Amino acid sequence: MLNVYDSYGRRKVQPSPSGAEVYVPIVLYDKILSSDGTFDTISIPDDIINVEAIITGRSDVAALSDDIRIVINGDTTITNYHYARHWAGTAHNDSEGNDGRIADIPGATATSGYWGAVKIWIPDVGSSNFHAAHSSIGRMSSTTQRFLLHCSTLWLTSAIITSLYFEPVSGTNFIASSRLQVHGYKVMDIGASVDPRILEGQVFS
Repeated sequence: MLNVYDSYGRRKVQPSPSGAEVYVPIVLYDKILSSDGTFDTISIPDDIINVEAIITGRSDVAALSDDIRIVINGDTTITNYHYARHWAGTAHNDSEGNDGRIADIPGATATSGYWGAVKIWIPDVGSSNFHAAHSSIGRMSSTTQRFLLHCSTLWLTSAIITSLYFEPVSGTNFIASSRLQVHGYKVMDIGASVDPRILEGQVFS
């Protein structure tokens, strides 16, 4: 089968003569916090190929910003992770180290109403090779704190990913109204009869 991509960069699998398969997103988790708190651990089904996580929110740390840490399969050993990141905006900098840091959001002293927007992509979660998570981040904490960041985090363990957890690094909680959405992408066999618009990328459900 030939892998092709639609205009949104989503992979589609061309149908075989015996039927049709499509690459589709499945909602694994979607929660908006009604009060300050943390998100749940997300289980990853074994038929999921890639995972996307979207976080909008703030940390309760008494600072302009806080990092978000990814915890894979409950592994909290910091030396099992390594991150590298670069940010640009009102300042330019980069950093790296042993930790599961994957994102950056405003803290409690950031200007009211400023929220972080984070998109995290974790490919090939069913592989037992080392895994990498990649994130793109927009964060504004004040009129003089505006950043676009990119971060990659390696999990230095050979295992299939079965669960994910996201937590503030310095703070205790995400603040109320913070949201975490997690989508899993899988191949589904939809049989020999298929709406051609699905394969054209016009219908995606």
